[in-house]
Amino acid sequence: MSIQKVLGSQLPMLQETGQTLRTGQIIQGRIVKLYPNNKANIQLGTNKLIAQLEASLAVGENYHFQVQSSEDMIHLRVLGDALTYKNQANLLELLQHLGIKATKVNQDFVRSLLEKKIPFDKSQLHRAIVLLEGASDRGQAQNVLHDMMVRRFPIKTSIFLALQERLSSSFSERIGALNHDAISSSSSQNHLQSRLLEQLHRLLSPDKIVPNLKAIAENQELFHLMKSVQIIDQDSRFMDWGNRVKNALSGNLSEINQLVNLDKLQNLYTIDSIRKNVVSILNRFGEALQSSIAKKIPLAPEVFASLIKEVDQKVFQPLQNKNNLIVNNPQQLHYLLRELEILVNSQGLDRFTHQFIKDIFAKQARNVLQNVGLQYEKAILHDENNPATSLKAILLSLVQSSDGFIQDQANKLLHFVNGMQLQSVQETDKFIQANLLVPAIKLGLKSDVELNFEGKKNDNGVIDPNFCRVIFYLDLATIKKTVVDMHVQKRAISLTILNDNPLENIMKPLQSLLKEGLEKINYHLSSVSHRPLKSQELDHSKNKFIYHNQYSTYQGVDLRI
Repeated sequence: MSIQKVLGSQLPMLQETGQTLRTGQIIQGRIVKLYPNNKANIQLGTNKLIAQLEASLAVGENYHFQVQSSEDMIHLRVLGDALTYKNQANLLELLQHLGIKATKVNQDFVRSLLEKKIPFDKSQLHRAIVLLEGASDRGQAQNVLHDMMVRRFPIKTSIFLALQERLSSSFSERIGALNHDAISSSSSQNHLQSRLLEQLHRLLSPDKIVPNLKAIAENQELFHLMKSVQIIDQDSRFMDWGNRVKNALSGNLSEINQLVNLDKLQNLYTIDSIRKNVVSILNRFGEALQSSIAKKIPLAPEVFASLIKEVDQKVFQPLQNKNNLIVNNPQQLHYLLRELEILVNSQGLDRFTHQFIKDIFAKQARNVLQNVGLQYEKAILHDENNPATSLKAILLSLVQSSDGFIQDQANKLLHFVNGMQLQSVQETDKFIQANLLVPAIKLGLKSDVELNFEGKKNDNGVIDPNFCRVIFYLDLATIKKTVVDMHVQKRAISLTILNDNPLENIMKPLQSLLKEGLEKINYHLSSVSHRPLKSQELDHSKNKFIYHNQYSTYQGVDLRI
Protein backbone atom coordinates (compact mmCIF):
# COMPACT_ATOMS: atom_id res chain seq x y z
CA MET A 1 0.00 0.00 0.00
CA SER A 2 2.87 2.92 -0.66
CA ILE A 3 5.49 5.84 -3.69
CA GLN A 4 8.97 7.73 -5.39
CA LYS A 5 10.90 5.59 -2.90
CA VAL A 6 13.02 2.89 -4.62
CA LEU A 7 15.40 0.42 -2.98
CA GLY A 8 18.33 1.10 -5.28
CA SER A 9 19.63 -2.16 -6.71
CA GLN A 10 16.99 -4.24 -4.92
CA LEU A 11 14.12 -2.59 -6.75
CA PRO A 12 15.43 -1.22 -10.07
CA MET A 13 13.29 1.14 -12.08
CA LEU A 14 10.82 -0.40 -14.52
CA GLN A 15 12.21 1.63 -17.38
CA GLU A 16 15.15 3.85 -18.16
CA THR A 17 14.35 7.52 -18.11
CA GLY A 18 15.77 9.47 -21.04
CA GLN A 19 18.20 12.31 -20.32
CA THR A 20 19.18 14.86 -22.99
CA LEU A 21 22.11 17.23 -22.89
CA ARG A 22 21.39 20.92 -22.45
CA THR A 23 23.49 24.00 -23.15
CA GLY A 24 25.77 24.84 -20.26
CA GLN A 25 25.71 21.41 -18.64
CA ILE A 26 28.94 19.94 -17.33
CA ILE A 27 29.53 16.20 -17.41
CA GLN A 28 32.47 13.87 -17.18
CA GLY A 29 33.29 11.69 -20.20
CA ARG A 30 35.94 9.20 -21.31
CA ILE A 31 37.57 8.62 -24.72
CA VAL A 32 37.03 4.90 -25.38
CA LYS A 33 38.49 4.45 -28.88
CA LEU A 34 39.87 6.50 -31.78
CA TYR A 35 38.73 5.98 -35.39
CA PRO A 36 39.99 7.31 -38.73
CA ASN A 37 38.95 10.81 -39.92
CA ASN A 38 39.24 12.27 -36.41
CA LYS A 39 36.31 10.36 -34.96
CA ALA A 40 36.14 8.72 -31.55
CA ASN A 41 33.97 6.53 -29.35
CA ILE A 42 33.17 8.60 -26.24
CA GLN A 43 31.43 7.38 -23.09
CA LEU A 44 29.17 9.95 -21.42
CA GLY A 45 27.49 8.59 -18.32
CA THR A 46 26.57 5.01 -19.22
CA ASN A 47 26.18 5.52 -22.97
CA LYS A 48 28.82 5.36 -25.72
CA LEU A 49 28.57 7.63 -28.76
CA ILE A 50 30.55 8.36 -31.90
CA ALA A 51 31.87 11.93 -31.94
CA GLN A 52 33.75 14.15 -34.38
CA LEU A 53 37.01 15.33 -32.79
CA GLU A 54 38.11 18.95 -33.02
CA ALA A 55 40.63 18.75 -30.22
CA SER A 56 43.56 16.50 -29.48
CA LEU A 57 42.31 13.97 -26.95
CA ALA A 58 43.84 10.72 -25.72
CA VAL A 59 42.30 7.24 -25.63
CA GLY A 60 41.40 6.05 -22.13
CA GLU A 61 41.49 9.52 -20.60
CA ASN A 62 38.64 11.22 -18.79
CA TYR A 63 37.72 14.87 -19.38
CA HIS A 64 35.23 17.38 -18.07
CA PHE A 65 33.01 18.58 -20.92
CA GLN A 66 30.62 21.53 -21.07
CA VAL A 67 27.76 21.57 -23.56
CA GLN A 68 28.15 24.59 -25.83
CA SER A 69 25.14 23.99 -28.09
CA SER A 70 22.25 21.52 -28.07
CA GLU A 71 20.61 22.26 -31.41
CA ASP A 72 21.06 20.09 -34.54
CA MET A 73 24.49 18.91 -33.42
CA ILE A 74 25.76 19.00 -29.85
CA HIS A 75 29.09 20.76 -29.37
CA LEU A 76 31.17 19.92 -26.31
CA ARG A 77 33.91 22.10 -24.92
CA VAL A 78 36.77 20.42 -23.06
CA LEU A 79 37.35 21.97 -19.64
CA GLY A 80 41.04 21.70 -18.81
CA ASP A 81 43.41 18.83 -19.41
CA ALA A 82 42.81 15.11 -19.16
CA LEU A 83 41.78 14.08 -15.65
CA THR A 84 44.48 12.44 -13.61
CA TYR A 85 44.16 9.81 -10.93
CA LYS A 86 44.47 12.60 -8.39
CA ASN A 87 40.75 13.21 -7.96
CA GLN A 88 41.27 16.08 -5.53
CA ALA A 89 43.39 18.00 -8.02
CA ASN A 90 40.79 17.43 -10.76
CA LEU A 91 38.03 18.68 -8.47
CA LEU A 92 39.94 21.80 -7.43
CA GLU A 93 40.71 22.63 -11.05
CA LEU A 94 37.01 22.33 -11.98
CA LEU A 95 35.90 24.50 -9.06
CA GLN A 96 38.45 27.14 -10.02
CA HIS A 97 37.23 27.10 -13.62
CA LEU A 98 33.63 27.59 -12.43
CA GLY A 99 34.56 30.38 -10.02
CA ILE A 100 33.41 28.50 -6.91
CA LYS A 101 35.21 28.60 -3.56
CA ALA A 102 36.89 25.30 -2.74
CA THR A 103 35.30 24.83 0.69
CA LYS A 104 34.82 21.31 2.01
CA VAL A 105 31.04 21.60 1.58
CA ASN A 106 31.39 22.73 -2.03
CA GLN A 107 33.94 20.05 -2.84
CA ASP A 108 31.79 17.28 -1.33
CA PHE A 109 28.73 18.45 -3.25
CA VAL A 110 30.41 18.73 -6.66
CA ARG A 111 32.19 15.41 -6.09
CA SER A 112 28.81 13.75 -5.38
CA LEU A 113 27.37 15.14 -8.63
CA LEU A 114 30.29 13.78 -10.62
CA GLU A 115 30.20 10.39 -8.91
CA LYS A 116 26.45 10.02 -9.57
CA LYS A 117 26.97 11.29 -13.13
CA ILE A 118 24.42 14.06 -12.65
CA PRO A 119 24.85 16.73 -15.36
CA PHE A 120 24.79 20.32 -14.07
CA ASP A 121 25.53 23.82 -15.31
CA LYS A 122 27.33 26.71 -13.68
CA SER A 123 24.25 28.75 -12.73
CA GLN A 124 22.54 25.66 -11.28
CA LEU A 125 25.59 24.90 -9.20
CA HIS A 126 25.88 28.43 -7.82
CA ARG A 127 22.20 28.49 -6.76
CA ALA A 128 22.42 25.00 -5.28
CA ILE A 129 25.47 25.91 -3.19
CA VAL A 130 23.63 28.92 -1.72
CA LEU A 131 20.80 26.61 -0.59
CA LEU A 132 23.27 24.00 0.66
CA GLU A 133 25.22 26.48 2.76
CA GLY A 134 22.03 27.69 4.45
CA ALA A 135 20.76 24.20 5.34
CA SER A 136 20.97 22.82 8.87
CA ASP A 137 21.17 19.22 7.63
CA ARG A 138 23.55 19.36 4.69
CA GLY A 139 23.44 15.64 3.99
CA GLN A 140 19.68 15.79 3.55
CA ALA A 141 19.94 19.05 1.58
CA GLN A 142 22.43 17.41 -0.78
CA ASN A 143 19.95 14.60 -1.52
CA VAL A 144 17.20 17.13 -2.20
CA LEU A 145 19.41 19.13 -4.57
CA HIS A 146 20.43 15.95 -6.41
CA ASP A 147 16.77 15.17 -6.99
CA MET A 148 16.03 18.69 -8.20
CA MET A 149 18.84 18.49 -10.74
CA VAL A 150 17.85 15.02 -11.91
CA ARG A 151 14.26 16.09 -12.50
CA ARG A 152 15.25 19.46 -13.98
CA PHE A 153 13.36 21.38 -11.32
CA PRO A 154 14.31 25.06 -11.03
CA ILE A 155 16.82 25.52 -8.20
CA LYS A 156 14.46 27.69 -6.16
CA THR A 157 13.97 28.01 -2.40
CA SER A 158 10.25 27.14 -2.58
CA ILE A 159 10.85 23.87 -4.42
CA PHE A 160 13.81 23.03 -2.17
CA LEU A 161 11.72 23.54 1.00
CA ALA A 162 8.84 21.48 -0.42
CA LEU A 163 11.02 18.48 -1.25
CA GLN A 164 12.96 18.83 2.01
CA GLU A 165 9.75 18.77 4.08
CA ARG A 166 8.52 15.77 2.09
CA LEU A 167 11.74 13.96 2.94
CA SER A 168 12.09 14.87 6.60
CA SER A 169 8.57 14.35 7.98
CA SER A 170 5.45 12.25 7.48
CA PHE A 171 1.99 13.20 6.28
CA SER A 172 0.37 12.09 9.54
CA GLU A 173 2.95 14.01 11.57
CA ARG A 174 2.30 17.27 9.72
CA ILE A 175 -1.50 16.84 9.78
CA GLY A 176 -1.48 15.95 13.48
CA ALA A 177 0.71 18.90 14.49
CA LEU A 178 -1.50 21.41 12.65
CA ASN A 179 -4.68 19.80 13.96
CA HIS A 180 -3.38 20.14 17.53
CA ASP A 181 -2.50 23.83 17.10
CA ALA A 182 -5.75 24.61 15.30
CA ILE A 183 -7.81 23.08 18.12
CA SER A 184 -5.74 24.91 20.75
CA SER A 185 -5.89 28.26 18.95
CA SER A 186 -8.08 30.92 20.55
CA SER A 187 -9.40 31.81 17.09
CA SER A 188 -10.31 28.25 16.20
CA GLN A 189 -13.95 29.22 15.82
CA ASN A 190 -13.42 31.44 12.78
CA HIS A 191 -14.70 30.23 9.42
CA LEU A 192 -11.29 29.50 7.88
CA GLN A 193 -10.07 27.39 10.78
CA SER A 194 -13.39 25.58 10.97
CA ARG A 195 -12.92 24.56 7.33
CA LEU A 196 -9.36 23.53 8.12
CA LEU A 197 -10.43 21.34 11.04
CA GLU A 198 -13.11 19.74 8.86
CA GLN A 199 -10.50 18.75 6.25
CA LEU A 200 -8.03 17.51 8.86
CA HIS A 201 -10.79 15.49 10.53
CA ARG A 202 -11.42 13.68 7.23
CA LEU A 203 -7.77 12.64 7.13
CA LEU A 204 -7.28 11.81 10.80
CA SER A 205 -10.52 10.40 12.19
CA PRO A 206 -11.54 6.77 11.61
CA ASP A 207 -14.28 6.50 8.99
CA LYS A 208 -17.70 5.30 10.05
CA ILE A 209 -17.84 2.68 7.28
CA VAL A 210 -20.55 0.14 7.96
CA PRO A 211 -19.23 -3.42 7.52
CA ASN A 212 -21.00 -6.10 5.53
CA LEU A 213 -23.84 -6.78 7.96
CA LYS A 214 -25.35 -9.41 5.67
CA ALA A 215 -22.18 -11.52 5.92
CA ILE A 216 -22.39 -11.39 9.72
CA ALA A 217 -26.11 -12.21 9.73
CA GLU A 218 -25.46 -15.31 7.60
CA ASN A 219 -22.53 -16.63 9.65
CA GLN A 220 -23.17 -17.49 13.30
CA GLU A 221 -19.47 -17.98 13.99
CA LEU A 222 -18.66 -14.53 12.59
CA PHE A 223 -21.54 -13.07 14.61
CA HIS A 224 -20.12 -14.45 17.86
CA LEU A 225 -16.68 -13.14 16.94
CA MET A 226 -18.11 -9.64 16.38
CA LYS A 227 -19.57 -9.90 19.87
CA SER A 228 -16.18 -10.95 21.24
CA VAL A 229 -14.49 -7.85 19.83
CA GLN A 230 -17.27 -5.56 21.11
CA ILE A 231 -18.62 -4.60 17.66
CA ILE A 232 -21.99 -6.23 18.40
CA ASP A 233 -23.68 -5.87 21.77
CA GLN A 234 -23.02 -8.77 24.15
CA ASP A 235 -26.73 -9.32 24.81
CA SER A 236 -27.64 -9.72 21.11
CA ARG A 237 -29.00 -13.04 19.87
CA PHE A 238 -28.11 -14.35 16.44
CA MET A 239 -31.63 -14.87 15.01
CA ASP A 240 -33.05 -11.61 16.42
CA TRP A 241 -30.02 -9.64 15.28
CA GLY A 242 -30.18 -11.18 11.79
CA ASN A 243 -33.86 -10.21 11.42
CA ARG A 244 -33.03 -6.64 12.41
CA VAL A 245 -30.29 -6.58 9.76
CA LYS A 246 -32.78 -7.63 7.07
CA ASN A 247 -35.11 -4.87 8.22
CA ALA A 248 -32.32 -2.28 8.14
CA LEU A 249 -31.06 -3.32 4.71
CA SER A 250 -34.58 -3.15 3.29
CA GLY A 251 -34.70 0.57 4.00
CA ASN A 252 -34.65 1.27 7.73
CA LEU A 253 -31.05 2.57 7.73
CA SER A 254 -31.51 4.44 11.01
CA GLU A 255 -31.31 1.12 12.86
CA ILE A 256 -27.77 0.35 11.65
CA ASN A 257 -26.19 2.43 14.42
CA GLN A 258 -27.97 0.20 16.93
CA LEU A 259 -26.83 -3.01 15.25
CA VAL A 260 -23.07 -2.37 15.35
CA ASN A 261 -20.77 -0.20 17.44
CA LEU A 262 -19.06 1.81 14.69
CA ASP A 263 -16.52 3.22 17.13
CA LYS A 264 -15.30 -0.29 17.89
CA LEU A 265 -14.71 -1.23 14.24
CA GLN A 266 -11.08 -0.16 14.58
CA ASN A 267 -10.64 -3.34 16.66
CA LEU A 268 -10.52 -5.16 13.31
CA TYR A 269 -7.28 -3.34 12.45
CA THR A 270 -5.41 -5.14 15.20
CA ILE A 271 -7.29 -8.45 15.14
CA ASP A 272 -4.37 -10.41 13.65
CA SER A 273 -1.98 -9.42 16.43
CA ILE A 274 -4.67 -10.05 19.06
CA ARG A 275 -5.27 -13.54 17.68
CA LYS A 276 -1.56 -14.29 17.96
CA ASN A 277 -1.69 -13.14 21.58
CA VAL A 278 -4.65 -15.45 22.21
CA VAL A 279 -2.77 -18.43 20.71
CA SER A 280 0.09 -17.72 23.11
CA ILE A 281 -2.32 -17.51 26.07
CA LEU A 282 -4.08 -20.78 25.17
CA ASN A 283 -0.76 -22.56 24.75
CA ARG A 284 0.22 -21.46 28.23
CA PHE A 285 -3.08 -21.76 30.14
CA GLY A 286 -5.35 -23.93 27.95
CA GLU A 287 -4.83 -27.22 29.79
CA ALA A 288 -5.27 -25.61 33.21
CA LEU A 289 -8.52 -23.96 32.08
CA GLN A 290 -9.92 -27.17 30.62
CA SER A 291 -8.99 -29.11 33.77
CA SER A 292 -10.57 -26.51 36.02
CA ILE A 293 -13.78 -26.46 33.98
CA ALA A 294 -14.00 -30.26 33.82
CA LYS A 295 -13.43 -30.65 37.56
CA LYS A 296 -15.70 -27.67 38.36
CA ILE A 297 -13.08 -26.06 40.58
CA PRO A 298 -11.37 -22.62 40.45
CA LEU A 299 -7.85 -22.17 39.13
CA ALA A 300 -4.99 -21.92 41.60
CA PRO A 301 -4.90 -18.24 42.71
CA GLU A 302 -1.40 -17.60 41.32
CA VAL A 303 -2.32 -19.21 37.95
CA PHE A 304 -5.57 -17.20 37.76
CA ALA A 305 -3.76 -13.94 38.55
CA SER A 306 -1.18 -14.61 35.85
CA LEU A 307 -3.90 -15.57 33.32
CA ILE A 308 -5.98 -12.45 33.95
CA LYS A 309 -2.91 -10.22 33.68
CA GLU A 310 -2.05 -11.74 30.27
CA VAL A 311 -5.64 -11.53 29.00
CA ASP A 312 -6.02 -7.94 30.17
CA GLN A 313 -2.76 -6.72 28.61
CA LYS A 314 -2.88 -8.71 25.37
CA VAL A 315 -6.61 -8.98 24.62
CA PHE A 316 -8.84 -6.61 26.59
CA GLN A 317 -6.64 -3.51 26.33
CA PRO A 318 -6.09 -3.79 22.54
CA LEU A 319 -9.86 -4.27 22.19
CA GLN A 320 -10.46 -1.24 24.43
CA ASN A 321 -12.60 -3.43 26.65
CA LYS A 322 -12.56 -1.98 30.16
CA ASN A 323 -15.60 -3.67 31.66
CA ASN A 324 -14.67 -7.35 31.62
CA LEU A 325 -14.49 -8.54 35.20
CA ILE A 326 -13.62 -12.23 35.25
CA VAL A 327 -14.29 -14.17 38.46
CA ASN A 328 -12.31 -17.31 39.34
CA ASN A 329 -15.12 -19.83 39.10
CA PRO A 330 -15.72 -22.64 36.55
CA GLN A 331 -18.66 -20.91 34.83
CA GLN A 332 -16.73 -17.67 34.24
CA LEU A 333 -13.63 -19.58 33.17
CA HIS A 334 -15.72 -21.57 30.66
CA TYR A 335 -17.08 -18.30 29.25
CA LEU A 336 -13.53 -16.88 28.98
CA LEU A 337 -12.18 -20.01 27.27
CA ARG A 338 -15.05 -20.00 24.77
CA GLU A 339 -14.42 -16.33 23.87
CA LEU A 340 -10.69 -16.94 23.40
CA GLU A 341 -11.34 -19.97 21.19
CA ILE A 342 -13.80 -17.97 19.06
CA LEU A 343 -11.11 -15.35 18.49
CA VAL A 344 -8.62 -17.98 17.35
CA ASN A 345 -10.77 -20.34 15.33
CA SER A 346 -13.14 -18.16 13.31
CA GLN A 347 -12.80 -19.20 9.65
CA GLY A 348 -14.79 -16.29 8.22
CA LEU A 349 -12.83 -13.57 9.97
CA ASP A 350 -9.97 -13.18 7.47
CA ARG A 351 -12.21 -12.49 4.48
CA PHE A 352 -14.43 -10.14 6.45
CA THR A 353 -11.54 -8.16 7.97
CA HIS A 354 -9.61 -7.88 4.73
CA GLN A 355 -12.65 -6.58 2.85
CA PHE A 356 -13.36 -4.05 5.59
CA ILE A 357 -9.78 -2.72 5.65
CA LYS A 358 -9.74 -2.65 1.85
CA ASP A 359 -12.86 -0.46 1.91
CA ILE A 360 -11.25 1.88 4.45
CA PHE A 361 -8.05 2.15 2.38
CA ALA A 362 -9.97 2.85 -0.85
CA LYS A 363 -12.02 5.58 0.82
CA GLN A 364 -8.96 7.20 2.40
CA ALA A 365 -7.05 7.10 -0.91
CA ARG A 366 -9.99 8.79 -2.67
CA ASN A 367 -10.10 11.34 0.13
CA VAL A 368 -6.43 12.25 -0.39
CA LEU A 369 -6.86 12.52 -4.16
CA GLN A 370 -10.05 14.58 -3.98
CA ASN A 371 -9.56 16.84 -0.96
CA VAL A 372 -5.85 17.48 -0.34
CA GLY A 373 -5.41 19.61 -3.46
CA LEU A 374 -2.89 17.60 -5.47
CA GLN A 375 -4.60 18.95 -8.62
CA TYR A 376 -5.09 22.47 -7.21
CA GLU A 377 -3.27 24.43 -9.93
CA LYS A 378 -4.70 22.28 -12.73
CA ALA A 379 -8.22 22.84 -11.43
CA ILE A 380 -7.71 26.61 -11.45
CA LEU A 381 -6.17 26.57 -14.92
CA HIS A 382 -8.99 24.56 -16.46
CA ASP A 383 -11.78 26.07 -14.35
CA GLU A 384 -12.77 22.66 -13.01
CA ASN A 385 -14.43 21.91 -9.68
CA ASN A 386 -13.85 24.75 -7.25
CA PRO A 387 -10.50 23.98 -5.54
CA ALA A 388 -11.09 26.62 -2.83
CA THR A 389 -12.42 23.94 -0.46
CA SER A 390 -9.30 21.77 -0.77
CA LEU A 391 -6.76 21.48 2.03
CA LYS A 392 -4.10 23.28 -0.04
CA ALA A 393 -6.39 26.25 -0.71
CA ILE A 394 -7.19 26.54 3.00
CA LEU A 395 -3.48 26.34 3.90
CA LEU A 396 -2.62 29.11 1.43
CA SER A 397 -5.23 31.36 3.01
CA LEU A 398 -4.19 30.40 6.52
CA VAL A 399 -0.49 31.15 5.93
CA GLN A 400 -1.41 34.65 4.75
CA SER A 401 -3.96 35.47 7.44
CA SER A 402 -2.71 33.87 10.67
CA ASP A 403 0.35 34.16 12.86
CA GLY A 404 2.22 32.28 15.57
CA PHE A 405 2.39 28.49 15.89
CA ILE A 406 -0.60 27.76 13.70
CA GLN A 407 0.96 29.69 10.82
CA ASP A 408 4.23 27.83 11.29
CA GLN A 409 2.53 24.43 11.24
CA ALA A 410 0.30 25.44 8.30
CA ASN A 411 3.41 26.51 6.37
CA LYS A 412 5.11 23.16 7.05
CA LEU A 413 2.07 21.20 5.89
CA LEU A 414 1.79 23.44 2.82
CA HIS A 415 5.44 22.68 1.96
CA PHE A 416 4.70 18.97 2.46
CA VAL A 417 1.68 19.08 0.14
CA ASN A 418 3.77 20.94 -2.45
CA GLY A 419 6.38 18.18 -2.13
CA MET A 420 3.69 15.55 -2.66
CA GLN A 421 2.59 17.37 -5.81
CA LEU A 422 6.12 17.61 -7.19
CA GLN A 423 6.65 13.89 -6.70
CA SER A 424 3.13 12.66 -7.47
CA VAL A 425 3.50 12.02 -11.21
CA GLN A 426 6.38 11.66 -13.65
CA GLU A 427 5.30 11.01 -17.20
CA THR A 428 6.72 10.45 -20.67
CA ASP A 429 5.04 9.42 -23.93
CA LYS A 430 5.50 5.73 -23.08
CA PHE A 431 5.66 5.48 -19.28
CA ILE A 432 4.10 6.92 -16.16
CA GLN A 433 5.26 6.81 -12.57
CA ALA A 434 2.93 7.92 -9.78
CA ASN A 435 3.24 8.24 -6.02
CA LEU A 436 0.50 8.35 -3.40
CA LEU A 437 0.67 8.84 0.36
CA VAL A 438 -2.21 7.71 2.57
CA PRO A 439 -2.23 8.83 6.25
CA ALA A 440 -1.85 5.87 8.58
CA ILE A 441 -4.21 6.48 11.47
CA LYS A 442 -7.43 5.39 9.74
CA LEU A 443 -5.78 2.12 8.75
CA GLY A 444 -4.51 1.27 12.22
CA LEU A 445 -0.86 1.47 11.07
CA LYS A 446 2.21 2.98 12.69
CA SER A 447 3.27 5.01 9.66
CA ASP A 448 1.76 6.31 6.44
CA VAL A 449 1.18 3.97 3.53
CA GLU A 450 3.24 4.94 0.51
CA LEU A 451 2.43 3.53 -2.89
CA ASN A 452 4.57 3.74 -6.03
CA PHE A 453 3.05 2.89 -9.38
CA GLU A 454 5.00 2.45 -12.62
CA GLY A 455 3.24 1.56 -15.85
CA LYS A 456 3.51 1.51 -19.62
CA LYS A 457 1.14 3.41 -21.87
CA ASN A 458 -0.51 1.89 -24.89
CA ASP A 459 -0.58 3.48 -28.36
CA ASN A 460 -3.47 5.70 -27.30
CA GLY A 461 -1.51 7.11 -24.36
CA VAL A 462 -3.64 5.23 -21.81
CA ILE A 463 -2.10 3.19 -18.97
CA ASP A 464 -1.88 -0.46 -20.00
CA PRO A 465 -3.28 -2.60 -17.14
CA ASN A 466 -1.44 -5.64 -18.49
CA PHE A 467 2.00 -4.20 -17.67
CA CYS A 468 2.73 -2.28 -14.51
CA ARG A 469 4.53 -2.32 -11.20
CA VAL A 470 3.19 -1.28 -7.81
CA ILE A 471 5.32 -0.97 -4.69
CA PHE A 472 3.88 -0.61 -1.18
CA TYR A 473 6.00 0.73 1.69
CA LEU A 474 4.63 -0.25 5.09
CA ASP A 475 5.62 -0.11 8.75
CA LEU A 476 3.44 -2.68 10.51
CA ALA A 477 2.90 -3.21 14.21
CA THR A 478 4.05 -6.85 14.34
CA ILE A 479 6.35 -7.50 11.38
CA LYS A 480 7.69 -3.91 11.21
CA LYS A 481 9.19 -2.44 8.03
CA THR A 482 7.87 -4.17 4.93
CA VAL A 483 8.01 -3.61 1.18
CA VAL A 484 5.57 -5.34 -1.17
CA ASP A 485 6.83 -5.28 -4.76
CA MET A 486 4.16 -6.28 -7.29
CA HIS A 487 4.91 -6.88 -10.97
CA VAL A 488 2.14 -7.27 -13.56
CA GLN A 489 3.02 -8.85 -16.92
CA LYS A 490 0.25 -9.85 -19.29
CA ARG A 491 -2.14 -9.87 -16.31
CA ALA A 492 0.06 -12.34 -14.43
CA ILE A 493 1.07 -10.98 -11.02
CA SER A 494 4.24 -11.83 -9.12
CA LEU A 495 4.71 -10.57 -5.57
CA THR A 496 7.95 -10.16 -3.65
CA ILE A 497 7.63 -9.46 0.08
CA LEU A 498 10.75 -7.86 1.57
CA ASN A 499 10.84 -8.20 5.35
CA ASP A 500 13.44 -9.34 7.88
CA ASN A 501 11.04 -11.69 9.74
CA PRO A 502 10.08 -15.30 8.87
CA LEU A 503 6.75 -14.84 7.11
CA GLU A 504 6.01 -18.20 5.50
CA ASN A 505 3.37 -19.18 8.07
CA ILE A 506 1.65 -15.82 7.65
CA MET A 507 1.82 -15.77 3.86
CA LYS A 508 0.50 -19.24 3.04
CA PRO A 509 -3.04 -18.87 4.49
CA LEU A 510 -3.46 -15.56 2.66
CA GLN A 511 -2.34 -16.68 -0.79
CA SER A 512 -5.61 -18.46 -1.59
CA LEU A 513 -7.58 -15.33 -0.68
CA LEU A 514 -5.32 -13.22 -2.86
CA LYS A 515 -5.51 -15.64 -5.78
CA GLU A 516 -9.28 -15.82 -5.55
CA GLY A 517 -9.64 -12.03 -5.39
CA LEU A 518 -7.36 -11.49 -8.39
CA GLU A 519 -9.22 -14.06 -10.49
CA LYS A 520 -12.44 -12.13 -9.94
CA ILE A 521 -10.89 -9.16 -11.77
CA ASN A 522 -9.26 -11.32 -14.47
CA TYR A 523 -5.69 -11.41 -13.08
CA HIS A 524 -3.57 -14.48 -12.32
CA LEU A 525 -1.26 -14.89 -9.31
CA SER A 526 1.89 -16.48 -10.69
CA SER A 527 4.22 -16.37 -7.67
CA VAL A 528 4.70 -15.07 -4.14
CA SER A 529 8.21 -14.94 -2.68
CA HIS A 530 9.85 -13.59 0.45
CA ARG A 531 13.27 -12.01 0.81
CA PRO A 532 15.01 -10.28 3.72
CA LEU A 533 14.98 -6.50 3.76
CA LYS A 534 18.07 -5.24 5.53
CA SER A 535 17.44 -2.20 7.68
CA GLN A 536 20.22 -0.16 6.14
CA GLU A 537 18.85 -0.81 2.65
CA LEU A 538 15.40 0.45 3.64
CA ASP A 539 16.93 3.45 5.41
CA HIS A 540 18.82 4.23 2.21
CA SER A 541 15.57 4.14 0.28
CA LYS A 542 14.10 6.72 2.65
CA ASN A 543 15.92 9.33 0.59
CA LYS A 544 12.88 8.89 -1.66
CA PHE A 545 14.81 9.81 -4.76
CA ILE A 546 15.43 7.86 -7.93
CA TYR A 547 18.91 7.73 -9.37
CA HIS A 548 18.89 4.39 -11.13
CA ASN A 549 19.52 4.79 -14.87
CA GLN A 550 18.49 8.43 -14.89
CA TYR A 551 21.28 9.47 -17.21
CA SER A 552 21.69 6.43 -19.37
CA THR A 553 20.04 7.21 -22.70
CA TYR A 554 21.65 9.87 -24.85
CA GLN A 555 19.93 8.86 -28.06
CA GLY A 556 20.09 10.07 -31.64
CA VAL A 557 22.80 12.72 -31.29
CA ASP A 558 26.18 13.30 -32.86
CA LEU A 559 28.82 15.27 -31.00
CA ARG A 560 31.47 17.61 -32.33
CA ILE A 561 34.30 18.41 -29.89
